[in-house]
Amino acid sequence: MRMSVVPLIFFDDIAIRRTRTLGEVAGIVRELGAEGIEAYYKYFDDLKPETLDAQRRAANDQGIEFSSFCSGPDFSHPDPEARKREVEGFKRHIDAAAYLGCPVIRMTAGQGHPGVSIDDAVEWVVEGFTECVEYAEGTGVICAYEDHYKDYYWDYPDVSFDPDVFLRIVDRMRGTSMRVNFDSSNPVMAERDPVPILQAVKDLVVNVHLSDRITAGRYEHADVGDGVVDFDAIFAILREIGYDGWIAVEYNGLNGIPGLRKSLAFASGLIHAG
Repeated sequence: MRMSVVPLIFFDDIAIRRTRTLGEVAGIVRELGAEGIEAYYKYFDDLKPETLDAQRRAANDQGIEFSSFCSGPDFSHPDPEARKREVEGFKRHIDAAAYLGCPVIRMTAGQGHPGVSIDDAVEWVVEGFTECVEYAEGTGVICAYEDHYKDYYWDYPDVSFDPDVFLRIVDRMRGTSMRVNFDSSNPVMAERDPVPILQAVKDLVVNVHLSDRITAGRYEHADVGDGVVDFDAIFAILREIGYDGWIAVEYNGLNGIPGLRKSLAFASGLIHAG
């Protein structure tokens, strides 16, 4: 297992305010002891090769790899034309992930739009997933569906925020090349234990977001290891399946860089305990 960072505490600085470059954040990540960083679709002004190449070099110059491309498609949108645009946009993100050398791309179901039934949303999501997963097979990038809460800049939580809906969609996609991006604390937001969810999808996991929550049902991130998630049980399952992919620490708590440093140290201890 190798350690990466989902740099949530820097999202607005990189993607919105543009007060930090991706290269600067990659340098911080390296100093904190990680080997990788997750690319995020809003980091890039465009997806032209020259833009992606500059960002890749900025990270690589700091000794940092891109562990994943974090996309946020909205396949549950009620407008069929909007869903088509989301599919085409996600395909562009797949191409960008391949160019950056990302082994996986994080895939979301979409927002829980008001007035949309779960049954309709599931059908639309499976349709979008199927087309995108088939497209990705020609690129070498794996589409990894996350047990998601809410994209950082979405209006509504994910339509599959309820773990039962997430598992329903996973089951519909079994037999395809779709895999799972397991997030250790998103189920806590739905007041569910993450461990049985991981147990149900363990054969599909190709990327792990390691995050923690202060309490169930609330967004507040804890320093990883200080919250409610049972990491011993999670890592017992990961070792059982021989998981050897990236462990991406996702921290958005109030303690800033010291909180991220502490979270990475805790993750490193878990990784090397086996």
